[in-house]
Amino acid sequence: MMTQRVVVLLVGIAVVSACTPSREAAVADGAPIVLISIDTLRSDRLSMYGYTGGETPQIDALGADSVVFERAYSHCPLTLPSHTSLFTGLLPPRHGVRDNRGFALDGTPPTLAAQLAGAGYQTAGFVSSMVLRRDTGIGRGFEVYDDEIGASHGGGRAFAERPGRQTLRRALAWLEQRDASRPFFLFVHLFEPHAPYDAPEPYASAAREPYDAEVRHVDAIVGELLEALRGVGMYDESLIVLLSDHGEGLGDHGEAEHGILLYREALQVPLLVKLPHEKLAGKRIAEPVGLSDVAATVLDLVGVAGPAVGGRILLGPNTSVERSVIYGESMFGRYQYGWSETRSAIRDEFHYIEAPNPELFDLAADPDERRNLLAARDAPVALLQALEEIGPGASRRVEIGAEQRRRLASLGYVGGGAVPDDATGLPDPKLKIGDARALWSFVHGDDEPRSAYDDTRLRAHLESIGPVNEYLHRLVAGALLHEGRARMAHEVVAPYAASEDPASHVVLGQSLAALGRPAEARRSFERASELDPGSAEAQLGLALVRMSSGDYDAARPFLLRAVELDPQLAEAWNGLGVVRMQGGDVGGALEAWTRTVAVDPELGDAWFNLALVRRRTGDVAGAEQALRSLLPLVEGSDERRVRAMLDDLARGG
Repeated sequence: MMTQRVVVLLVGIAVVSACTPSREAAVADGAPIVLISIDTLRSDRLSMYGYTGGETPQIDALGADSVVFERAYSHCPLTLPSHTSLFTGLLPPRHGVRDNRGFALDGTPPTLAAQLAGAGYQTAGFVSSMVLRRDTGIGRGFEVYDDEIGASHGGGRAFAERPGRQTLRRALAWLEQRDASRPFFLFVHLFEPHAPYDAPEPYASAAREPYDAEVRHVDAIVGELLEALRGVGMYDESLIVLLSDHGEGLGDHGEAEHGILLYREALQVPLLVKLPHEKLAGKRIAEPVGLSDVAATVLDLVGVAGPAVGGRILLGPNTSVERSVIYGESMFGRYQYGWSETRSAIRDEFHYIEAPNPELFDLAADPDERRNLLAARDAPVALLQALEEIGPGASRRVEIGAEQRRRLASLGYVGGGAVPDDATGLPDPKLKIGDARALWSFVHGDDEPRSAYDDTRLRAHLESIGPVNEYLHRLVAGALLHEGRARMAHEVVAPYAASEDPASHVVLGQSLAALGRPAEARRSFERASELDPGSAEAQLGLALVRMSSGDYDAARPFLLRAVELDPQLAEAWNGLGVVRMQGGDVGGALEAWTRTVAVDPELGDAWFNLALVRRRTGDVAGAEQALRSLLPLVEGSDERRVRAMLDDLARGG
C-alpha cells in the first residue's frame, strides 16, 4: 500500500521564473518524486493554453489544480539534449549533448537523479524511446532504468520506441513493489505525441488532425497515472509537474516535425506545477521560463542539499522575478543536412534567432512569428550579449554501434558531425527546409505522387542537402527502386560506396541488381554482411543474386539465414518458396508462401505463387482465395489474367 507523499513531475519543458509562494506553501521536504516527460507536446495544442481544436480533459483537470506557466521554453527541440538540460540544469553548450545521435553526458555534472540517490531516494526511470537509453548518460543516478523498448516484428531486433501505456504499466508495477519505507524518485517518459502520428481508436476518429489524436491519446495515459495516484490516496499529497521536452513544427514555418528550426512552435511547451493539496491552484505565470531550472527547483522543494546543479530555484522563498534570457539552439541542421546551426534568445516579448539570415520577433504582437523586425530596428543588446557570453560551447561526442544507428535512423536521427564544428558559410536552414520536406514527401509518397518528381527535380532537392544525410539519400534511392527507376536510384546511393553503414550497401546492391550487374551487386551485399552480420536484408540480397543466375541451391542457406534473423522479412520467405519449389519441395514452398502473405498481405507475387501451388495440390478453394486476395493488387493485363484464372477455376479447370 502506498502511503507516502509524492512529488510527480510530468516533464518536457522548462522552468519557473516568477512565483514566490511562502516556504510553507511550496516545500515538500522529503517527499517522493515522480517525473513524467511528455515528448513533443506543443503548449498551444492544449485547451488550457487556448486551443479549441481538441480536448485534453485529464491535463486540463490537472491544470485546474496547478500553477500554470504560460511561457515555458525548451533549450533545444531535440529529446536527448533537452532532457539533459532538464536533469543537469545546464544549457547544451555547457553539458555538451548537442544532438540525439553521437553525443552523451559525461560523469562530471551533478544530475537530479544522482543527487536524490545520494540523499537516500530510491530512483527508477522508465523511458519510451531509445534516444534516452542509459548509455547516453541520462540514466546516471537511477538504481533501476528501464530502457528495454522491445523486439521488432519478432525478429530479435529492437524498436526505437514503445507505446506509452506499456511504459506506464512497468512504472506503476515498480511503484507498487518499491520499498515503502524510503522516499522515491520515479521518472516516466511518454513518447506520444512524437511522429509518426498513429493514435489508436477512439482517439484517431475523435480528433481533426493526427497530431491532435496523439495528444488526446497521451492525455488519457496521463489520466491513468493520475487515477492510479488517487486510487492509493496519493494525489492530494503530491507535487505534480507536467512538461514536454519540445514542441512540433506541424508545417507552421515549413518544418513538419522538429529539430531544425527554432520558432515558437518548436520551443514553447506546457508547464504545470500542482503543489501538495492544490495550493496556489489557478495561478498563471506569464514571465518566460526555461527548462534548465527544474532540477534545482525540485531539489530545493524536497529539501535535498548537495553539489549544485545548474539553474535557478524557482519556487523557493524570496525568489525574485528576474528578467533573464532563455537560450535555445539547434545543431540538427548542421549534423543532419550540412546547413548552419541556429541559436535563439528570448527575453520579455522579444525572440531573436541567430542564423545566416537573423530574425527578431515580438511575441506579444506577433505570436506566430511572421514579421521579422530587423529591417526596422536592431535586436535588443541583452539578447546579443547573452549569445556572445554563452559562445559555441562543448560537444561530448561518442561512438555508437550499428544497431543503435539503425534504431536512431528509424526515428530520423542520422547525423553526428560529418560537418566540422568550425565550418563556416553553411546555408540558412529556413531557406532549405522546403527541399528536405519535398524529399521526405517523395519517400513517403504523401504530398504529391512520386511521378511528379522527375530526375531533374530530385537532383535539385538532393543537391540542397548535400551528402551529409546519407540516410535520406538511401531512402530516396529505395523509393526510386520501388518505382522501377533503378538508374536514378543508383546515382543517388553510389556516392556512399565507401560508407560504413551496411544499409547503404544493401540499397546499392539492390540498385546494381536491378541494373543487371549481379557481380557488383553481390560485392555490395557481401560488404553489408561484413559490416553487420545480423543484416537480414544483406542475406536476402546475397540469395537473390544467386537466384538471378539460376543457382537456387546456393541461395537456400542465405534465405534460411535471412528468415532466422528477421522472420518478418516477407521477401525472404517469398524467395524461399521459389527455391523450395525449384527443388521439388511443394509442401515446403506452400509453407513459405503462406508465411509470406501472413507477413505482407500486399506482396502480389506470393499470392500468385500460392494460388498456383494450391491448385497443383488440389486445393481449389485455397487457390481461389489466393487469387481473390491478389485481385485488388493488380491492374491492366495482370488483372485480366487473374480474372481469367478465376473463371477457369469456376469451370473446374
